[in-house]
Amino acid sequence: MHFELSPEDLKTRGGLLDQFLEIVFDASIIIDANSTILFNTRKSAEFVGKSQQEAAGRHISFLDPTTPFSKVLASGREERGILVVINGRKCMSDIYPVIWQGKVIGAIGALLFRSMSGLKKIIASLNENQGGESLDIYNAVARIDSNYTFDDFIGESAVTRKLITHCRNVARKQVHPILILGETGTGKEILASAFHSENLGSTFSPFVKINCTAIPNELLESELFGHEKGAFTGAVAAKKGKFELASGGSILLDEIGDMDLRLQSKLLRVLEEGEYEHIGGTKVLPLNARVIASTNHELRESCKSGKFRPDLYYRLSTAEIRIPPLRERKEDIPLLAKHLIAKANLHMTLSSSALEVLMSYHWPGNVRELRNALTWLSVLESDLDISAEDVRQVLADRLEGELQTPNRHPSKPLEGAERAALLQTLERNNFNLSLAAKQLGVSRTTLYSKIRKHGIQIRKSQA
Repeated sequence: MHFELSPEDLKTRGGLLDQFLEIVFDASIIIDANSTILFNTRKSAEFVGKSQQEAAGRHISFLDPTTPFSKVLASGREERGILVVINGRKCMSDIYPVIWQGKVIGAIGALLFRSMSGLKKIIASLNENQGGESLDIYNAVARIDSNYTFDDFIGESAVTRKLITHCRNVARKQVHPILILGETGTGKEILASAFHSENLGSTFSPFVKINCTAIPNELLESELFGHEKGAFTGAVAAKKGKFELASGGSILLDEIGDMDLRLQSKLLRVLEEGEYEHIGGTKVLPLNARVIASTNHELRESCKSGKFRPDLYYRLSTAEIRIPPLRERKEDIPLLAKHLIAKANLHMTLSSSALEVLMSYHWPGNVRELRNALTWLSVLESDLDISAEDVRQVLADRLEGELQTPNRHPSKPLEGAERAALLQTLERNNFNLSLAAKQLGVSRTTLYSKIRKHGIQIRKSQA
């Protein structure tokens, strides 16, 4: 495929070509036969961090020193599915020649996926009946995927700026292993992925994640180190471990605070010696992956209680990153809320009084809890601002759950009758919350509270 354009059309700005490139692609660039930038879209300028005016008239290497525009100009043939790294983000792009009267006079580069996670979603949606090829492609893309950079850790408070500055310094000096500590929902995986992305340069390397609590202890060792055929019952074939799959990149040992003590000992040996063996194998393999560990446990206390090896803690904490909980950076909540609403495409706006209530809450679940609360709030009313009372009601439900004691034994029969009556009213009104609340003689927030209490799935109103 190529573009058939005259030199005049190629150099004319503000026309249909520019509009087409702005709308269709995540980002795009036009160059002439001398690799001079004629035009880069607004989204392209935002993505690379250099303005359109700054790039115009410069060589393409000013924006992208690695993409093979010169190859397309020389061959006159398109290059598709090119994997590139831009500002730490892995992307996919196409480059098409521009031909006039049989001569190559330029090229157009189009960025198709600003994040490889977008490509993963498309591949995952393919029908499984199309065969195993799509699953193989998904696996290949997932192995090189890194979703986040330090810019994705949202916040402008002094404590957040200090945290990100420290993280960038650690990444720049390439210190490892890295230990990330923080309460649940604070963003440990975002920072782990960002550490990986920061040192990508223009190359691709795998970012492999493993949750140490999601896999039984007897299987976790095999998952980490791999095994040979016949190493144990059920080992019908040899299998690479996560350390091997992460070779040349990074491995995240998530929730390492819950790792079995025996495995902690083996991990320490791997970190100290920089090598390991498959289970049942005799070949020594080098550890060629950057190790990043994270946990919501306070490992110093775990060391005192005998649940975590002090020597492993000291080995992992060559660079120790402590993420502050959301309650210690409440100034970030308005910016976080705006970001989360936009990312989830929630059809709602928060009033200033609603933001004040959000900032007064202590957020034991941190950013993850904030995201979930916003999702629930979006159900209340899609065409009006979310009020302070709406927020208070949602947060009150959470506080009520925290304050419940073992001595509280609600009447199960009464709860069952209330749930049945509530569900009947909702179904009768086609899940229109306003009509149902009016019929029940309660406010929307009260109705919403009871829906959550009884775990009723809200169906989209057809009215």
